[in-house]
Amino acid sequence: MQTGLIKVTDQISIPVPAGSGQFGRQRFMTYEDLDNTKEIKEFVYQKGQKKVPDKGGIVIGIHAIGDIPSKSGAEHIMCICEDRHILLVGATRSGKSRRIILESIWFTLKAGENMLINDPKGELYAYTSPFAKDNGYQVVAIDFRNPNKGTHYNYMEEIISAIDSGNVAEAVDLTWDLVSVLVGDLKGEPIWHNGECATIAASILIVATEAPKEYRNLTNVYYFLANMAKPDPFGEMPITRYLSGLDDTHPAKAVFAMAEIAHPKTRGFLFFICAGYFEAFYESQNSRDDRLYRLYI
Repeated sequence: MQTGLIKVTDQISIPVPAGSGQFGRQRFMTYEDLDNTKEIKEFVYQKGQKKVPDKGGIVIGIHAIGDIPSKSGAEHIMCICEDRHILLVGATRSGKSRRIILESIWFTLKAGENMLINDPKGELYAYTSPFAKDNGYQVVAIDFRNPNKGTHYNYMEEIISAIDSGNVAEAVDLTWDLVSVLVGDLKGEPIWHNGECATIAASILIVATEAPKEYRNLTNVYYFLANMAKPDPFGEMPITRYLSGLDDTHPAKAVFAMAEIAHPKTRGFLFFICAGYFEAFYESQNSRDDRLYRLYI
């Protein structure tokens, strides 16, 4: 028979487990349970002190000793500081972010640990990034849907640095590395795969060496491909004339050789395919490196 209640808070009490546990034996932990759980650590914080936690973790509760606003008051912060998977379940607006996640982020920030945080709504970034920066953190925001909100990065940065330092061979190697990521592994006929790689690599090297500094990014590689592939009334592509005007030692000239020997119709199709690899980079607002595209990550 059910007797008595278990006090959860000053306002909430729940029935004790009944019978043989037909309705479950789960209950809220008591302070005695917390003290006997090795994974749960306690950090005592007193107003005005500079002491920081040795290790961050998931804050699961807090209890006050004395009057918190006064200097005599102290907060006993309970947290799980071991590496554990935590499942946090709660209804909408029940306080998951405000009472657990935000406190855990701030607590871990004070411990000086690195964090990778999934933040679909962006509220965690808004609440915690100023505090993180004040504590010496470099905060990187990755937002593919709204690039204006994210931290920006130029994928051609290393290639440009190698060219500016006069190391052309390294720039070519780095270009092929980037192309391998964009195009991927060989899945069809080698003629198409090799032609695509050569076309993109040559375009990247041309933009990296010939474009004004603020326009050296993948957005302008896309526009270079899109405009240089349009044949003139005689069927000749502008890129052919452009490459012929470059010095024979220009790295793009040798790289493009594989695509240049293809039939003009084949070459046109190659350009069409190559432009598709830059779908994420063709927004016109991203064409200047100093505005938005230090390409977003």
